[in-house]
Amino acid sequence: MILSDVVIPGRDGLARLEDLRSSNVTTPVVMMSGPISSDKLLLTVENALKLKCLENENRELRRRIGKHQIVWSGDVMRRVMAQLERVAASETRICIYGATGPGKELAARTLHEKSPRAQGPFVTLNCAAVPPELIESELFGHEKGAFTGAVQRHIRQV
Repeated sequence: MILSDVVIPGRDGLARLEDLRSSNVTTPVVMMSGPISSDKLLLTVENALKLKCLENENRELRRRIGKHQIVWSGDVMRRVMAQLERVAASETRICIYGATGPGKELAARTLHEKSPRAQGPFVTLNCAAVPPELIESELFGHEKGAFTGAVQRHIRQV
């Protein structure tokens, strides 16, 4: 961990931080200005180290999981992939349905990864596991009192 004051003789501390980042230094950096209590400093150092550990764990989990992708060949799949590309570029909402096993989730992941929303989370929902009377609520949200058991407003984030 690097601890630094913002005011450094001969060089601005924030410029030094930028130099570290542009040099691909991944060590956590804590910038301080003026006097700081020991308790605040220890808490800040602890939080910075926890964040670094979480980032490393996240990177390792992503590496282990790998990418989900469709393995394909042939004219029919070439047309399907072209269609996925076109739909992914649009703002339209789509519904993918069909029998178990042909790769609906992989198609949905492909759409997500090729869409402008790719940096956001990909959330799966097994509609078969949701009772028919609750599916609308799960997909679109509901207002308090809309049905028995709707004790608070539920807004579905899209």
